[in-house]
Amino acid sequence: MRALRLMSALTCGPLLLLGCMGGVDRGPARGRGACEDLRPGGSALRRLTPTEYRNSVAYLFPGAPLPTVNLTPDLAVGGFNNNAEGQPVSDLLTEDYFHAGEDIGAAASASLATWAPCIENTAECTGRIVDHLLLHAQRRPPTSEDRSAYVAMVEATRAESGLEDAVAALIEAVLLTPQFLYRPEVGMTRDDAAPGLLALTDYEIASRLSYFLWRSIPDGTLLDAAASGALSSPLQVEEHARRMLEDPRAHETIADLHAQWFQIGRLDTLRLDPSVFPDADGALVADMHASLERYLDAVFWEEGTVDALFAGRFAFVNDRLAPIFGVPAPGTDELVRVELNPEERAGILTQPGWLAHRAHETVHSPIFRGTFVLEHVLCAPTPPAPPGAEADTVPLPPGTIVTTRERTIRSHSGACASCHSRIDGVGFVFENYDALGRYRTVETSLSLPIDPSGVVRGAGDMDGPVLGAVELGERLATSRDAGRCVAEHYLRYAVGRSLNDADRCAANALRTALTQSGGDLHELVVALVTSNTFRFRTAHAVSDH
Repeated sequence: MRALRLMSALTCGPLLLLGCMGGVDRGPARGRGACEDLRPGGSALRRLTPTEYRNSVAYLFPGAPLPTVNLTPDLAVGGFNNNAEGQPVSDLLTEDYFHAGEDIGAAASASLATWAPCIENTAECTGRIVDHLLLHAQRRPPTSEDRSAYVAMVEATRAESGLEDAVAALIEAVLLTPQFLYRPEVGMTRDDAAPGLLALTDYEIASRLSYFLWRSIPDGTLLDAAASGALSSPLQVEEHARRMLEDPRAHETIADLHAQWFQIGRLDTLRLDPSVFPDADGALVADMHASLERYLDAVFWEEGTVDALFAGRFAFVNDRLAPIFGVPAPGTDELVRVELNPEERAGILTQPGWLAHRAHETVHSPIFRGTFVLEHVLCAPTPPAPPGAEADTVPLPPGTIVTTRERTIRSHSGACASCHSRIDGVGFVFENYDALGRYRTVETSLSLPIDPSGVVRGAGDMDGPVLGAVELGERLATSRDAGRCVAEHYLRYAVGRSLNDADRCAANALRTALTQSGGDLHELVVALVTSNTFRFRTAHAVSDH
C-alpha cells in the first residue's frame, strides 16, 4: 500500500496511464502513390513489454538479487507482441506492476552497494540516488519539479525509517510511473523537419534505438550522446546503431524478431502423432527448435543477407536431426553446421523446424504452409472467407487413394476455390516435405509420386509458376516484393505498430536500400534507424499531458 500512496502523490496510476498519455495515432490517410516525402505513418504510445520491463529492471540494478517478475503477457498483433495495439491495461496487469515494484524495491534497496552511486545515509546521497534512478528509469533528465517531489518524499521516509526503506519507496514509485512503464514521445520542432513533422528529441531517439536493438534502457554512451545533442543527424544515429549491433543484447533482440516473424514458438506445442512419427519425441522437437534458431542467427550474424535467409544451403544438425535433413550423422549430440543437398533444400522455408510447425498431427498441410508464405514472406495475404462460405468437397469413389495434394484440391471447390487457388498454389511447392520436414519424392504411406509444382498469384514480381520449394527460395532471395516484405517486418518490429500506406512508402525505400546493399540485413537495420519514420513523428499526434 505504500507504493499506492506514493503514486497518488506523484503521478497517475497505471489504470489511468492511457488517459494520461494518449493512445495510438495511425497518422493521416494517404494514397499509395504519395511516396515523395516519406512521412512517418503515425505515432504509437508504447508500453514496455514484459521482456523490456525485466531487461530494464536488470539494467537499473546490476548485481542485485532481483526477484523473478511475471507480468501478464501482451497480445500479438500482426505477428509481434510489441505492437502498441496489443497492450491493454488490465486490472491483473496493474496488480502485477504493484507487486513487482514492491518486490524489486525491497531487493534492490537491500543491495545498494551493487548499483547506487553512493550508500551514505545523508541528504546529499539520497539526492544523488534520486538523480541516478530518474535519469535511467525515465530515460531523460527529470524536471526540477519532479526531482523536488521525489527528493522530498525520500527524505521524509529516510527521516522516519532510514535509507534502505527510503530507497525502497523511491524504487516502488519510479517503477510505477508512466515515464518508466511507457515510452512517451513528444518531439520538437527543428529546422530540418518537414512541414507537419516533429523531430524526436535526442533522448527519445536514444530510447527508440535501445528498445529496438537491445529491448532495454539506453546505456551511458547513448544518454551522454543525447545530453550533448549528438543524436540529431542520420550519421550520428548510424554510428550508435553500428556500435549497438556489436553488443550481445542485439543478438537476443534479432533472435526475438526472427522467432516471432517465423513463429518458432509453435514448435513448443508441436504434437505429431507418435503412431505416424515415432521419432518425433521431445528431444527431437527441441533439437529442431534449436536448429531453426541457429539457422536464423547465422543468417543475420554470419551470412548477413536475404539470400541466406531464403536460399541458404546449410543447417545445424546433430545425430538425432541428421536423418530428418537427409545428411550423414556428424557424430555428436551438439548442433554443428553442415552443407545440404542444394537440390533438396534452400533457405528457412525448407528447414524441418519451420516445415513441422506448419503441419497437422498426421500429415503436412499445404494450406498452413501456403498461408504463411503469402502473409509473412510476401505480405500479400488472402482475405478471410466471406460469411457462409463453405467448401464443396468433391467426393471420392470408394477405395480411391489420393495424395494430400489431390485431396486438398478436391476440398476447395465452390465458394472457397478463388481464395484457395492462391493459398494452395503456393502451398503445393512444399509437397516434397512430410509433416516432420523430411524430403521425399513419393508420399510415403501411399507410394504415390509427388507433384511439387505450384503457382504464385497476387504477389507482384513473384507471380508465376514455381516448381518446388528450392525454386521458390531462390526466387524469393532476389524478389523486390519479398525484399519489401522483409523490410516491413523489420519496420513493424522497430516502431511497434501496424503499418499504413505512408509506412509502406517507407518500406519501399528500405527495400531499395536493401537491394542497393546486396541484400545486407545489417544495412537494412541502419537504413531503418536513420529513416524519417524512425527519427520523426507526425506533428498532429501530440498528446503530452
